[in-house]
Amino acid sequence: WMLSMFMLFEVMVCSFKFPKCDLYSDKRGSWVTTPDHSPNKSNIRYLEVEEHFIGDSGPGEALYFDQLWIPHNCSYHRFTNHTLHKCVKYLLKEKEELGSIEHVEKQRIRIMFLGDSTTRAIFCGITRIIAGSEVYGPCQNIVCPSNNDVGIGKTVEFFDGLLEMTFVYVHTYDYPRVDWIIYDMAVTSADKPFAIIMNTGAWSFDGIARQHMGVEAKEYCDDNDNTTLEYSQIARGRASVEFNKSMWELGEAAHEAGVRLIYRNNHYNTRFGAHCADDRIEAALKGSRWEIWDNREMSRDVWREQTFDGLHFDRGSIHTYEEHVELVQTKIYNSIFWGFKHWPSAGQLEMQLSQSLLQSLFHDCLMGSVPNKLLF
Repeated sequence: WMLSMFMLFEVMVCSFKFPKCDLYSDKRGSWVTTPDHSPNKSNIRYLEVEEHFIGDSGPGEALYFDQLWIPHNCSYHRFTNHTLHKCVKYLLKEKEELGSIEHVEKQRIRIMFLGDSTTRAIFCGITRIIAGSEVYGPCQNIVCPSNNDVGIGKTVEFFDGLLEMTFVYVHTYDYPRVDWIIYDMAVTSADKPFAIIMNTGAWSFDGIARQHMGVEAKEYCDDNDNTTLEYSQIARGRASVEFNKSMWELGEAAHEAGVRLIYRNNHYNTRFGAHCADDRIEAALKGSRWEIWDNREMSRDVWREQTFDGLHFDRGSIHTYEEHVELVQTKIYNSIFWGFKHWPSAGQLEMQLSQSLLQSLFHDCLMGSVPNKLLF
């Protein structure tokens, strides 16, 4: 009798799935200790985790990290090379059926990234997924390991050119003129991108951060607090009237052109407060055509063990397959040089943010009942 009840409970757990996460609702959740570093279908803790994932692969390689992200009361997809390729083809087919395919020589999904090295880290995280492994990569192209040529776009093609991702290194909204770049990409160009992801912050606060090396910046900033007054002044400058007007106008123009504009807010870090940097900007963009992709929630509880310099959360100079293997096998993650507390923490936040962005970019693909049957 007890055995029958246990088997019934296991079947019920196995068959239950939370509803699919709405757009950006995967940001609300919590980190849990990985139940097992290899899928074990008889492990009740594994089954409870699997309830939050869409697709046959379940949590996938998230199981190889020390913790995995569980959204509250919904399920999301852990992308692989295979499923991302399928979603790219699905979106191309959807665009063709809607008659929104541009008159260009080759049809593909184009995604543009504008930001500094922390945004590049997410670009490179997606590269690892496409290469075949979140853990072993590889991740080596003209953008990764580095592209610091300010204002110059570098493009990488995937899936025989069906997916094209471009990274443009920018310091601040004014340097280079990010509004000009976005307008040219989203409105003027005949070959428009599917989406543009933008972030600034590190360079805005770089000067003040260098004056306070070794001191962790406060999460919020306040004009009435002498310790955060300088940060507050920079934050107000970032959300100036001119900036707000420009962003709203760009949002409307891009929307008319069928291009998604996504603002990536800043993750928690030592150099400047995440809320200080973006609260005013997010308030100003509320109601505009810009989407806000929240990086704060996912980074809140794990950023300290995920960074090696107080700001970056990616695997730094680890890009070739051999370097990934060395990182895992020789435990260099424990060294003072890398600063990571332990494997498998290295890359945990990097890959979760990469997966979160893919979740939002390909949300239409994940939500449709037919493509889910075909793809996952």
